[in-house]
Amino acid sequence: MVQSRLAALDDDARRILRAAAVFGEVFWPGAVAQLLGSARGAAGLSPSLAELTDRELIVRRKQSRFPDEDEYTFRHALLREGAYTMLTDEDRLLGHRLAGEWLEAHGEQDPLALAEHFERGGERPRAGLHYLRAAEQASRGADFTASIARVRRALDGGAADELRVQCLGMLCELHFFKMELHADALAYAEEVLRIAPPGTGPWSQGMLLKIVKSLQAGDLAEFEALLEQAGATPPAPGAAFPWSLCIAVGTFLLDVLGRVRAANALLEVLAACVRAASEQEPHAAMVYLSLLTTRTAYAHEEPLRGLEDGIAYLQLSEAVGQRRYVELAKYAIGMNRWYLGAFEGTDRMIMDASLSDSDGGLVSSYRPFVLTWLLADCDRLDEARPWADRLIASGRARSLPVDEGRGHWALAEVLRRAGDLDGAAAELEAALALLRPAAPLDVPGVLATLAALRLAQGQPAEARAAAEEGLAAHDAMGACTFFRGAFLRLVHARCLAATGEPTAAAAAIARARARLLAIADKIGDPEYRRSFLEEVPENRQTLELARQSL
Repeated sequence: MVQSRLAALDDDARRILRAAAVFGEVFWPGAVAQLLGSARGAAGLSPSLAELTDRELIVRRKQSRFPDEDEYTFRHALLREGAYTMLTDEDRLLGHRLAGEWLEAHGEQDPLALAEHFERGGERPRAGLHYLRAAEQASRGADFTASIARVRRALDGGAADELRVQCLGMLCELHFFKMELHADALAYAEEVLRIAPPGTGPWSQGMLLKIVKSLQAGDLAEFEALLEQAGATPPAPGAAFPWSLCIAVGTFLLDVLGRVRAANALLEVLAACVRAASEQEPHAAMVYLSLLTTRTAYAHEEPLRGLEDGIAYLQLSEAVGQRRYVELAKYAIGMNRWYLGAFEGTDRMIMDASLSDSDGGLVSSYRPFVLTWLLADCDRLDEARPWADRLIASGRARSLPVDEGRGHWALAEVLRRAGDLDGAAAELEAALALLRPAAPLDVPGVLATLAALRLAQGQPAEARAAAEEGLAAHDAMGACTFFRGAFLRLVHARCLAATGEPTAAAAAIARARARLLAIADKIGDPEYRRSFLEEVPENRQTLELARQSL
């Protein structure tokens, strides 16, 4: 049917349809004229296009993607396929190259379309440039799988040295966010660090992956040396964004290791770069805010400022069109709202963030962990447990001990509140085995849950030992993750009372109350201050116990 309709056309009409088919189902007269080498241009094709329209083979659209060009489409996909199969291999090769050149000259905004035309036209280096642009576009939309595939297609074409360096650097960053730290990813980092000038974007992306991989491998000496090198290497012009991401991740990892004071010093290095580059490279400021909003509460005990940083982070991410960071900002805002006791609607905000749990990089555990604890605080234990189970499974599947350990910790908290004390004890044992070596900053919080559990089991001496170990670790590091300090101090006071030391218990709860009120004094918003003191369970219970004691 299709071939018979095409065969009934004259030679000029068939030639037009064959050339149009190179573009796909949509085409433009000027583009077809270029492929045909028509000296008459688009105007010379008008009679034939009118006849093809009358024969109901093509349709003229009301609007065109290009301002000075009419836009046509094949009436049926089978007609386009039939016309395309009539082309010889040589015609297709030339046609796609000319199509790519025409689209490129007319400002085509779809880099993937350009890449595919140049690839089919035998222009692999030009295709590689557009595949890299297409990968960057997919990355901004948080489609990491598509982005990685497009970068690899750019490399498969035998990319020139400069393009190869850019592709390798981007692969390093993408594998970091996917947390796919396998041997191939490490090879990308090692190659790009050999050939990219220090401080450039690709070098920073390679350094990012190398730093994370060294810590995953347990090589603390290499981790420290690489991080020191990165911090001492200023970003090249135009490279503040990837360099800032590398330094921000290094700062975050120092925190996870419990080296909060060292992280504070590295944060100053990052802040200085951001101040210098913020107008020309707002993406660097976005990365800086992403770090501030996740650490301000636990490192400085200022949850309202953490929330404000999160809102600024969200707004800037939206302004620069980075969907990945937009979704991560929602996690951070929800987390700080949880710290502040602003529970209403917060669970939905975090659940509705559309980024996959596996695409959040180092903070991929935040959504399921925060949701588990938030729902537990709202006494919705049946809803909380699946999120903890999900985090355990995700961490185990991706060989991420921090994620898996946090999942066990969160599940233990749910089981403790549900009265399954033996189940909670098993989960805490698993959590500590994973988190002691991998995430010391989590350990004080885990020990607080363990102390609360031992009290419930009627083991006050063991409870007190766990609480005191947690306090010692907290004081040595200067912080603990997920704002668990108030919970730890409350449990410690209860442990002292349970072991028959009422005077020490009264002093401990007085200190806990004073610390809590000092934090509340930094919360200028009256409603947030109220919810912080009255809605957060450990804060409310601290004030109640202090009233009874004092």
